[in-house]
Amino acid sequence: MNDNVEVLPLFAFPLHPYDFELTKEQEKVIVDVANKVDYKVNKSGNIPSKSKNIFNENPELHFLEQMLLKEFYRFKNVVLRYEDLDFRITTSWFTKTKPGGNCQYHNHNNSMYSGVFYFNNDEEHTKINFTYFGASTSYLLVKPTSYNLYNSTSWSLPQKNNSCIYFPSHLPHAVDTNTSDKIRQSLAFNFMPIGTVGVGDSTYDYGGY
Repeated sequence: MNDNVEVLPLFAFPLHPYDFELTKEQEKVIVDVANKVDYKVNKSGNIPSKSKNIFNENPELHFLEQMLLKEFYRFKNVVLRYEDLDFRITTSWFTKTKPGGNCQYHNHNNSMYSGVFYFNNDEEHTKINFTYFGASTSYLLVKPTSYNLYNSTSWSLPQKNNSCIYFPSHLPHAVDTNTSDKIRQSLAFNFMPIGTVGVGDSTYDYGGY
């Protein structure tokens, strides 16, 4: 029996996980900045920073911003093939998830790609969940014998410290319940194109840097 089955992953939503190598000093800088900024009050236990411009307001994090941008550029050039298009980080914010806290499914508006960088966490209790609600609106619900990228409507991805997951901003994602006794910390950010994009009557100029 021939088990080789051709598969065309049409219209896939490409996500890019990446583990960064940081020095102890760089890790401390990130934690120190995260601890000094102000946070909003949120009953869900998932608490965002008041500022949505963390990188702009904290120049000591310039090294991290450049690292995140550099890896995104590698991804968008090699995988997405947006080699002639530049991007910038438009918004950036810290998030703390208290023990027992979580964040329901949501997406990011007014951005094209997003990322979440994780740091200073109990790695056994750090996950991000993704789903595609459109896949669950089919006429049939069939349970597979095992789940894979082709038959799943949701996916849970464990995250290491100093790792980042890049994903399309429209893709619904959620913060898994923090079952540890330690606050979970992350830094989220959004990307938008720079300059003119599109073709014909769909052309738009997003401006410069």
